[in-house]
Amino acid sequence: MKTILVDDMILDLQLFELKCAGLSEFEIVGKFTDPNEAVEYARCNLVDFAVLDIDMPCMNGMERG
Repeated sequence: MKTILVDDMILDLQLFELKCAGLSEFEIVGKFTDPNEAVEYARCNLVDFAVLDIDMPCMNGMERG
């Protein structure tokens, strides 16, 4: 699945990427610290799955879900 990761904390993004690296089902196609950039990317590209932080300053995963 083409997957994007969205989290305002870079270390958390790296952790998610490491966790997904061992899973052949996930192909990380984008990592974003700005949820608005992630939304724009998803509008223009095929994304099957998104991992979203539920507590970000300008938008949270619950609002996007």
